[in-house]
Amino acid sequence: LQKEWKQIGAIGKKQSDAVWKRFVAACDYFFEQKAANYSDKYSEEIANLKAKKAIVEKIAAFERTDNKEQDATAIQAFIDEYNKVGFVPYRDKDKLAKAFKAATDKFDDLLHSKRADKASSERAKLLKEYDRLKAEIATYENNIGFFANSKNTNPLVEQMKQRIEQLKQ
Repeated sequence: LQKEWKQIGAIGKKQSDAVWKRFVAACDYFFEQKAANYSDKYSEEIANLKAKKAIVEKIAAFERTDNKEQDATAIQAFIDEYNKVGFVPYRDKDKLAKAFKAATDKFDDLLHSKRADKASSERAKLLKEYDRLKAEIATYENNIGFFANSKNTNPLVEQMKQRIEQLKQ
């Protein structure tokens, strides 16, 4: 708008002062609102920075117990809490990320074992589903063998073949 103002050029002296004062007041209002908005955002980012630093300190101060699963759950809770906190000031994000990584690296063995347990249980679930589908396909293929010689059951055989294809997909 300020560029447009310059391009428009001069107007009569009578109107010029009144219009200029209105324009300057509007610009001042805009920049005041912008500063207020960004100061709120910046203060929120500062609060987030403090919260994340506190979580990093908690992780760094965490003492292992004899219960690995409980320790892994506690560390994962800290990580989840850290991730839920919002943005931090841009200039501090790399330094904070390095501190977080350094604090969590001490617990990689716990975190990887927990992730591995989760992955293996997911794998077992998928393998069980795969075996179930394979058995269902075998049943349909076996049933087709009974109906293959009959002339009256053609639609039923076609329906079973379609179902086998669906299960294979």
